[in-house]
Amino acid sequence: ISAALVCTALLANAQEKIEVMRYEYQMTMPSTKETGDEAASQGGTEIVYLDILNNESRCVSEGNVKREETLIEFSTGAKKDADIATRMAALSSFRSKVKWSIYKNGSDLNTYGTSGVETYNVGESVSLVKWDILPDVEEYEGMKVQKAIGELSGRTWTVWFTQDIPLIDGPYKFKNLPGF
Repeated sequence: ISAALVCTALLANAQEKIEVMRYEYQMTMPSTKETGDEAASQGGTEIVYLDILNNESRCVSEGNVKREETLIEFSTGAKKDADIATRMAALSSFRSKVKWSIYKNGSDLNTYGTSGVETYNVGESVSLVKWDILPDVEEYEGMKVQKAIGELSGRTWTVWFTQDIPLIDGPYKFKNLPGF
């Protein structure tokens, strides 16, 4: 039901242009050989967007964004009369190894994902990661960044955040740091 509501909202807003701040990340995923986890991804690099509007954000892969845009175009745009083969060919050109989208709104964090043909939604708190903020400070792209280490899903994450960008958000499930 949640996925249907998200799609309905996307279609309803398809014609309305909304200005969001978009940050682009290059995400590198370890291969199964590196992790020893058979359920892990095949590895590789993919572009992931963090879109921010007011106190809401969405972290989603570029391929999934392009699939959404294509679906909207086939539903409401100039291509709405295209045959099924044309639609399937267009959608298959936007493959993504990232099988999740993360939406943050205030203190709520929702992960939407797929497993086979099933879609699921997991609600969590944005305070999911307990960070150890270290005194390490460096310069990166003209900004002062500080190191933090946290645990999430059995993994240790090392991040560098900045207070030079006036946002309290980040990619994936990372929001509860004192900077971007």
